[in-house]
Amino acid sequence: MSTPLSSTPPTPEPVTDGETVAESHARRGRGSVRDLVLSLLAVLAVVGVIVLASPREGGSPVHEIDYSSALADARRTASFAVVAPEGLPAGWRPTSTRTDRRNGTTHWHIGFVTPKDAYASVEQSDRAPYAFVGEMTERGTTQGVLQIGGTAWVRTFSSLRDHRALWNTTDGQTTVVGGTASWAELEQLTRALRS
Repeated sequence: MSTPLSSTPPTPEPVTDGETVAESHARRGRGSVRDLVLSLLAVLAVVGVIVLASPREGGSPVHEIDYSSALADARRTASFAVVAPEGLPAGWRPTSTRTDRRNGTTHWHIGFVTPKDAYASVEQSDRAPYAFVGEMTERGTTQGVLQIGGTAWVRTFSSLRDHRALWNTTDGQTTVVGGTASWAELEQLTRALRS
């Protein structure tokens, strides 16, 4: 014979000071979360001290490349005299190069981090000058003309990306020297160009 079930729920047992078991568990649960947060903050503080105390090189690392084989390939296949800098002083670091060929045209690119940690590139192509110059100068406005080695280089500036450029078109090819580098650095790079 089964025992009849009671219709009244059991009374919770008091724990301390009139606190029930459920209240005690809830209080301990809140304490556990608080303790966990405090422990996490302590660990993050220790990690922060270690990171700050660790010796590291200044600035982000620059991945330098050797572009000699890319330059040789571009010179072998382009329909124009491909240029690259020679004799740049220390601090100029080549970081990128590519040769794009499409629709019977060639676009040669070489990028540098300058001694003042700005960016400068040499862009050269036999594409239609108007489109190429617009794209490579960030559609900058003309800032005058600079004579370098007997060649007139147009100066442009685009405030949108703080982009300066020197460019000219000769014998069906256009060369653009541009970037966030200063005018002085861009002029130095332009003067160093040789084919």
